[in-house]
Amino acid sequence: MPCASKTPIPPHAPASTASTGIRLTRTSACPPAGYPTTRRTLKIPTIIGTTLNLPSPGVAEFTLEGKTLRLEPVIEGDNQTVLFFILRDQTSQSTTYEAARFLHTGLPDHGLTSPGHLELDFNQLENPPCAYTSYATCPLPPQQNRLQVSIPAGEERYPH
Repeated sequence: MPCASKTPIPPHAPASTASTGIRLTRTSACPPAGYPTTRRTLKIPTIIGTTLNLPSPGVAEFTLEGKTLRLEPVIEGDNQTVLFFILRDQTSQSTTYEAARFLHTGLPDHGLTSPGHLELDFNQLENPPCAYTSYATCPLPPQQNRLQVSIPAGEERYPH
């Protein structure tokens, strides 16, 4: 399947598969045309006001609710086989943790050296540790990962 395709993966996935009522949201992602293939460093703010400098291997571009969206993952530590997405969407105003949610994925099908497909399974969105305790230090989403759409999937707000 060429990278330009925005067909959800899998295209025949049911609208709901979880007994908790969480909607299954999967999408194919690939870097936008012309995006540089070299890594850059993202300045990631934290909940305590510090900044982390983390490498970003590129951008995942996908379509959700008819809108083309982009998320920029980072690589944590020495684990070069996992992409770490720090994001916030419109559900943070009502049903999910206000600061951020995390999504870990594998690498695109062609690795990090050339454009490829990546599955973003938003059912795997999880709350950061700071959603449960004030003793945790958590990264916040960079501006480009603050989505103006709702992703009603994944872990919801923890009732304290």
